[in-house]
Amino acid sequence: MKSFRRTSLCVLLCFLLFPAVSRAQQNQPQAQTMDAEKWREDLRFMAREMEARHKDLFHTMNRVEFEQAVKDLDDRIPKLQRNQIIVEMMKIVAMVGDGHTNIYQRAT
Repeated sequence: MKSFRRTSLCVLLCFLLFPAVSRAQQNQPQAQTMDAEKWREDLRFMAREMEARHKDLFHTMNRVEFEQAVKDLDDRIPKLQRNQIIVEMMKIVAMVGDGHTNIYQRAT
């Protein structure tokens, strides 16, 4: 059961990036503002699902640190490029501190 939850979280996080990756590749100025909001939606979804699905999300960090990291990234998203946002999301996931919680980017 434990491995199923972990696998589900990994798969969920993997699929989380797909829509944002394709949206972020648009080069229109107006699309950049829209993309930032979509990235923010993805970030909120990731954070919410991590809390809901991880058995002990706060075993190496506390809730305040996690929420602050999410808020900091949310604030910076409009200024970051696609690859920077993905790396920052990976850093948040890595804060969990276990080998079973990951985020993957699928090649497009």
